[in-house]
Amino acid sequence: DFCLPAQPEERARELVALAGKMREQSRNAEAVKLLREASQLQPDNPYVWFHLGLSYHSVGLHDEQIAAMREAVQLKPDFAEAWQWLGSGLRKVGNLDAATDALKQGLAIQPDNFHILHELGLLCRDKGDHIGALSAFSKAVKIKPDDVNGWFQVGVSSNNLKEYTEACHAFQEVLRINPDHVESWELLFWVYRNLRDKPRMLQAHSRLEQLAPAKAREYRRYL
Repeated sequence: DFCLPAQPEERARELVALAGKMREQSRNAEAVKLLREASQLQPDNPYVWFHLGLSYHSVGLHDEQIAAMREAVQLKPDFAEAWQWLGSGLRKVGNLDAATDALKQGLAIQPDNFHILHELGLLCRDKGDHIGALSAFSKAVKIKPDDVNGWFQVGVSSNNLKEYTEACHAFQEVLRINPDHVESWELLFWVYRNLRDKPRMLQAHSRLEQLAPAKAREYRRYL
């Protein structure tokens, strides 16, 4: 008996599946190696390029991430997630205009994609566009109203715009979901200070004494 060699497509599928297990174990460098081989066996498969791009992202190789995601969207122009990760990679290397174009392509395909809106919010903030950032994050939390990071970013963006009442509401939403979210208690301390709300400022400080004693000691002089 002898085994016939696996067809390229079959071998590529095996490699992608194995790479997925490697990524679950945070063995991302090994996943990259497997997915490179898969992309050679099946260069016309956008999903292979997509998973390769994700693995490059995980090891911090953003130029390679960009190249892989470009292959994915060239092969499958309606691949919204690939546009998202292309935009993410471009933002990481500082190519903000190209990142904006990529994310807009993704949103044109999936206008209600939480992750693309979230990435767009981060991109707007990097560009100094705090109004655009707040708009993107606000749309994102309408899609996922129980997402801690989404509400936190709404709070940060509102705070950056000195919209302290809105910031207060957003951080309270974070704490509704996760009462121990230290960063929100920290920023609420300053929001309450800006609102001249001493009782709530003391409340936030008291919570920080429980969750982050060193930070509470640092902030005590501002009470």
